[in-house]
Amino acid sequence: MPSNSSVFLRVGAKNTGKTTQTVAAIRVFVDKGRPVLVLNKGNQQQYDGFPEVELEAVPYWRQPRLRPGVWQCRTTEVETFLYYCNAYVRNAVVVLEDVTPYFSGNIPKGTVD
Repeated sequence: MPSNSSVFLRVGAKNTGKTTQTVAAIRVFVDKGRPVLVLNKGNQQQYDGFPEVELEAVPYWRQPRLRPGVWQCRTTEVETFLYYCNAYVRNAVVVLEDVTPYFSGNIPKGTVD
């Protein structure tokens, strides 16, 4: 990850508005001209209005015809998605939706539902 990158983590119990708040934050980034790529692993309905990009197309996602705006990738292949983002995606906001199982081993029990 480039040294000028930022990481934001939003965790909380189920049905507390995490996705709703994330969608609101996404709109702020888009208003500022930043492209957003969402890993919609859990098929959250809040992202239904955003166009989709296939997992295999993520390495090419940064092409101008696909930006700006919000795009979602519906896949359960989280490791491949993360590899593609690390290797190819630049100057974009990447949202990892519903990936608690990938982090829960490092988060104290009782803090994530």
